[in-house]
Amino acid sequence: QQVDIERKRARALKIATGAASAAAGAAAVPIPLADAAGVFSVNVGMVAGIAAVMGVPMTRENMLTLGASMVGALAAAAGGRMIAGEILKLIPGVGAITGGVITAGIAGSATYGLGFGFTEFLSRYHARVGRMPQGEELREGFKKFWETWNEKEKKPPALG
Repeated sequence: QQVDIERKRARALKIATGAASAAAGAAAVPIPLADAAGVFSVNVGMVAGIAAVMGVPMTRENMLTLGASMVGALAAAAGGRMIAGEILKLIPGVGAITGGVITAGIAGSATYGLGFGFTEFLSRYHARVGRMPQGEELREGFKKFWETWNEKEKKPPALG
């Protein structure tokens, strides 16, 4: 069973790496705030993909709750820095390019951190309980895990 979890974990981290690249691409759009929906969509898809690979049944309710948790997690991990990049995008020319580069890097790193954290939460939960979390265990467990987890800033391998 543990070997299976390690394989699932490896697949989940590949999803997180791909999502980090996609989020960086979405955030590079030089138009202020136009990237937010794209980055959020990438994150929702990533979490759903990781949940599926890890064997977590994802109901509509769980996805909506995790979506809200993701917003909070991403805001805590990258909020102020992301806003700074968006403000730079307001400056014509060089500001738009610089802002796009900054927000792309932040979005990529924050997305990978979120995917890595979600995967770690699921792996550790399974190791402790012997199954994947469901319902309230998933919602509250991930929220508590994220608040106390010290590796939020882990860089994605693809983005160095």
